Amino acid sequence: MDRVPGFICRLLKSLYGLKQAPNIWNKTLHAKLLAMGFERTESDYGLYMLKEENEVKLLLTVYVDDLLLMGPRDLCTKVTASLQETFELTTMGNITYLLGVEILINRPRREIVYCQRQSVHDVLKRFHMENELTTMGNITYLLGVEILINRPRREIVYCQRQSVHDVLKRFHMENCNGCATPEAVSESTAVVPPTSDYLSY
Repeated sequence: MDRVPGFICRLLKSLYGLKQAPNIWNKTLHAKLLAMGFERTESDYGLYMLKEENEVKLLLTVYVDDLLLMGPRDLCTKVTASLQETFELTTMGNITYLLGVEILINRPRREIVYCQRQSVHDVLKRFHMENELTTMGNITYLLGVEILINRPRREIVYCQRQSVHDVLKRFHMENCNGCATPEAVSESTAVVPPTSDYLSY
């Protein structure tokens, strides 16, 4: 399409890659959920509740375009069908993984366990330590390094000195001059890989 000089185009539908796309998606999904009777919680804008007679019957969490329903199976099916009228959905059934966290549901014991075993193995693999015995402190340090590495530079540059110290202290890095090498971190005193199955909460 050739744009006529002096004129602008109006976007009728949001497209992936545009800066406005996430905002338009959020507004569209929010409007649909409100129309279905959901209420968004004030404490977490990614959490919606469906109530009947002031009693919460169903919870729905939103993470970008991943939705998680928690409630009676028949109500989940009904809500899914209603969402499919507007959006193209892929239903995944009972949840086993969400955002890298393994979710184990034991209905007879009424128990839900969140396990980060895979995340631990991924961090160890990233630092070529998957076959080594490492300390819990070293794992915490490596995770801290990952968080600091992945944080946008502007967030670090403009934060206060005390905030930086608090973050470094949290990951046992307050006395660290520069970044330690993986070799220095890998000195081991306890066992992590064999016990990663117990890192559940």
